[in-house]
Amino acid sequence: MKTAWKSTMAAPMFLLLASSVFAQSPKRIALTAKSTVPIAVLAEGMDKNCAGVTLTLDQSKADYLLEATTTERFADGSSIIRAQFTLFSLTGDVLFHTTTRKYKNAMKDVCNAIGSGKKK
Repeated sequence: MKTAWKSTMAAPMFLLLASSVFAQSPKRIALTAKSTVPIAVLAEGMDKNCAGVTLTLDQSKADYLLEATTTERFADGSSIIRAQFTLFSLTGDVLFHTTTRKYKNAMKDVCNAIGSGKKK
């Protein structure tokens, strides 16, 4: 009986160990030189909406580059400000772009685009 129990428990224990050993390291995003949104604003959006993503100042350690800017236009006498985020590969290819009214929504969209959005 003890041998059967040990072999029954061995497979799940092995899978648990294997998954922790092979767990992915966090994905790193560095800002481009053209970004105008403060990194603290981006970090706040990431804390609430992203799992496994780290902002870095060192582009050599980044998996992705992010250009985070704002645009302003006037319509009917009022100002409309939008967050524009463009995600690039390290080779400079555009992978994703979003324009939203709130920074946190733009960051959530970026994290979902790289597969690191929080599960609800």
